[in-house]
Amino acid sequence: MTTELRAFRLQVSDETLRDLAARLERTRWPDLPATTTWPDGCDPRQLRAFLSYWSTQFDWRGFEAHANRWPQFVTTIDGADIHFFHLGSRPDVGVLAGSTRPDDTVPLLLLHGWPGSFVEFFPLLELLMKPAAGPRFEIVIPSLPGFGFSRRSPEGRMGLARTADMLARLMRVLGYEQFVVQGGDFGAGVGSAPALRHPKRVRGLHLNYLPGSYRPPPDADGNRTAEENAYFDLVAGWADREGAYSHLHRTRPHALSLGLTDSPAGLAAWILEKFASWADCEGDLGRLPRELLAANLTLYWASGSLASSIEFYRDVAQQPFHLRAGERVLPPTAVARFPREIPLPPRSWVRRGYNLVRWTEQPRGGHFAALEQPALLAADLRQFVAALS
Repeated sequence: MTTELRAFRLQVSDETLRDLAARLERTRWPDLPATTTWPDGCDPRQLRAFLSYWSTQFDWRGFEAHANRWPQFVTTIDGADIHFFHLGSRPDVGVLAGSTRPDDTVPLLLLHGWPGSFVEFFPLLELLMKPAAGPRFEIVIPSLPGFGFSRRSPEGRMGLARTADMLARLMRVLGYEQFVVQGGDFGAGVGSAPALRHPKRVRGLHLNYLPGSYRPPPDADGNRTAEENAYFDLVAGWADREGAYSHLHRTRPHALSLGLTDSPAGLAAWILEKFASWADCEGDLGRLPRELLAANLTLYWASGSLASSIEFYRDVAQQPFHLRAGERVLPPTAVARFPREIPLPPRSWVRRGYNLVRWTEQPRGGHFAALEQPALLAADLRQFVAALS
């Protein structure tokens, strides 16, 4: 099997950046009560400050130069163009299929979710690529189909299984018959799917989230414990308070996409509210790396991928990650639980469907672990991978 790999560099046009700044300058603000904060859907004080930074201080060209230090490629799989970073044992070396690689390197597939992107892995990447005791990694970071500069298939339908098969093929194109997967948010579902569908190829699965649609096989779903029942009550309460975005994405994605593709202020409000609510920052965006938040937003804006990224909710909902009778995720699985994460099921519920070999309670951090606590995530991932050897 041969697939063409085309070299890629981030290079947003000057016209796109000028248009972005002009649109931010012309933001039309609603009349909001002075008491409005993130639990109302927007904190206008924080949002105004961030938009000012984004339009007048953020250096996208500097971010591009930083990102372009690392090898990037685009290839077409199943009709979709997939953009990905591919790093060898040093940040300046890309390893392509057929090249010589040390025996002690571990292929690692890093998978993002929504409203994230490859940007959130940059702090983690800096740590994983440094020489350290333990495994050395060859890292592949794709943009999921429909996110960033990866395009969804022409007919516009994706989902976990199809995406997983595409990424498993990508890893084979790069010469990796076996690899380790790490993921959070949608990355947890996309990562769990190849572990289920191609168990001999996934050496290990490291998650900092569980697929939101995960259900164990029916033959393992009886007699729920009190802790498991409490978890479902917790999730129901969370969905009632926080789940409006997900319901809209699943059912009417394009009632939203036109406005957020036309207004960068609207795009920022929609995405930053999730970082403020789900990160371990007490609603204070100032506690998160604002240059990476701005880079993530610029990526969504410049690629025009908001619409296709939220379609993924619809497609996943149509084919949820429900294990059938007798099915089980066989590769060794680790879960790193960060305390401010969206509610995760208890270990007993995870064990019903996964080969859970490691569970660690982290001292701090939330939903965006690679961005918020890269050192904790890197250490946990290294320890897990070292134990697989």
